[in-house]
Amino acid sequence: MDLERPAPGNRIGKRRRGRFQPAIPGLLLVLLCWPAAGRAWTEPPKSARGLHERAVRVFGPLTPAETALLSAVPAGLPARIGSTVPPWLPRNPQSLPPGELRRTIRAEIIRWLLLNRTARGFLTQRGIEIDGARIWGPVYLSYLRIAVPLRLRHCFLHYPVDILHLTIPALSFAGCAGSAIYGERLVVSGDVDLRGLQASEEVRLGGLRVGGNFDASQARFTYRRPCALFLEDGRIDGSLSLRDSSFLQTGAILRRLRVRGSADLREIHRGPESKFDLRQMRVGGRFLGSQFLRRD
Repeated sequence: MDLERPAPGNRIGKRRRGRFQPAIPGLLLVLLCWPAAGRAWTEPPKSARGLHERAVRVFGPLTPAETALLSAVPAGLPARIGSTVPPWLPRNPQSLPPGELRRTIRAEIIRWLLLNRTARGFLTQRGIEIDGARIWGPVYLSYLRIAVPLRLRHCFLHYPVDILHLTIPALSFAGCAGSAIYGERLVVSGDVDLRGLQASEEVRLGGLRVGGNFDASQARFTYRRPCALFLEDGRIDGSLSLRDSSFLQTGAILRRLRVRGSADLREIHRGPESKFDLRQMRVGGRFLGSQFLRRD
């Protein structure tokens, strides 16, 4: 009989185990759900097919370039439509050859991706990147606060880009060609990339705020009015580069522009009527360029 009676130590151990037994299932549930909660933040909740179906309901039939964009966005990839800038064509969409129509993306689809509550749920932190497309219609993003970058590279902009008072992490029109860019009081927390831009109309960015670098090297400004590039009263926390840019028909106004880093204005190509206004421009780093720009 004494052999069947549990030892005092064993009785105490059983009481202690019994006290914690109700908490064990809950603890296991927490441990099992924890990895799933982490996956919910990283896995995309919807597929590219779902985004395409929603876009068709809003905009009707899509061009191959628009389909490629809607497939690239949820994957966090650039939409590579072409390797070169599409050629200039009249603004009548019915006059576009079939080959060029295939490279066309309507600007309203870009705006829809950035603003529509459902559509922007498909965006990744990479934002929207488009290479070699024809952007049809005005790119109107003024007075908005956008959480992801917008990068258009080697695109043809048929209509003006309106980005007045826009707040955005990063912005690029590198290698693009076409119409005007209006961006007074533009706020970019990262970089502004205008390398190789071919602007036939004015680029007005007065009062802009750039947290990173502003690079317009090798850009071509062919606007025939008194000034093609306006950066007056702006502030650039990084560096400014206009190296190897061209102002054969006009000039630039950088009056009261503040640059915390260096300013590279070397090898600027000027015409006989080109004028640069650098009065009260402040450069925290090195000023690289001919002093004749200071005297204009």
